[in-house]
Amino acid sequence: MQLFVTKSGLRGILQAMILAAALCMPALVNAQDTAPLSTDDLVSLVGRAVVEDAAQADERVRKAQAVYDEVRRGGTPEQQRTANRDLEQAREQCRYAEQKLDTARVEGIARKSGRSPAEIQSMRASGMGWGAIANETGVHPSVNAKGNAKSSGKGKGKSADDTMGTDTGKSKAKGKGKQ
Repeated sequence: MQLFVTKSGLRGILQAMILAAALCMPALVNAQDTAPLSTDDLVSLVGRAVVEDAAQADERVRKAQAVYDEVRRGGTPEQQRTANRDLEQAREQCRYAEQKLDTARVEGIARKSGRSPAEIQSMRASGMGWGAIANETGVHPSVNAKGNAKSSGKGKGKSADDTMGTDTGKSKAKGKGKQ
């Protein structure tokens, strides 16, 4: 009996293995350390595959939306249906990537703060944003800065909650005001 594994299935398995390895690593810094994490630190914390997958999924949605908008203005009904289907697929893949990133964020904050993942997940489920959770646990908000790993499309098409806690340390406010 032969077992066939698709390219996307193999990629998912590899991503899960990388995430598991990243989540088993000891904390990068002490919970009291509030220095912002670099992109390399973030990747080490949540796993390169998770961060890259979320960035790529966001980019696929952006491109699919652009195609859909163009086809909607002058395409045939069949082209419109195809573009709509492609956009919905890209959005579903993005939701899945965001769920994996959220899980990695929960694990990363838990590890850095010394709290349990269940406690962090409970805070999130109660409606707290990532920035508020970081503040409550004493973890610098940049631990959630998935945007640090993205090169294009940063912030496009995001809700307020999606960008919560994505302080990259490049603010013009130079640390003044609320975080």
